[in-house]
Amino acid sequence: MGKQWGAVLILLALSSNSVLALESGRQRSIATEEIQVKEHLTGTISRIDGKRLRISEDPDPMGCATSGIKMVDIVERTKLFRGDIAISDNNLQRGDHVTLEATHRGEILEAIEIRVQALTVPDPSH
Repeated sequence: MGKQWGAVLILLALSSNSVLALESGRQRSIATEEIQVKEHLTGTISRIDGKRLRISEDPDPMGCATSGIKMVDIVERTKLFRGDIAISDNNLQRGDHVTLEATHRGEILEAIEIRVQALTVPDPSH
């Protein structure tokens, strides 16, 4: 028969909180909480409202369309850095340029990690 395909996985939607997985003839139910879509984005913090950030996305260098604005929540597991130094959410400022990894929760993203671009300090000898 040629090459063996190994385990074939097919996901069928059952409801808003579970899917049916067919794996090599076996069925099992998977909670959709197990399936997380991650997103990577860069942009500038244009608004801070408590633990929610409004990020104005940078133009995509590959020319792909972006929505322009993303709402990102800082959650308990979010790791924050300015350069390589860990910071708290109180250290974030409007205008900070950030790179972040997040997962989707509806239209809102939950931040896994936020890295603020480290400020460049001018050389006083010049």
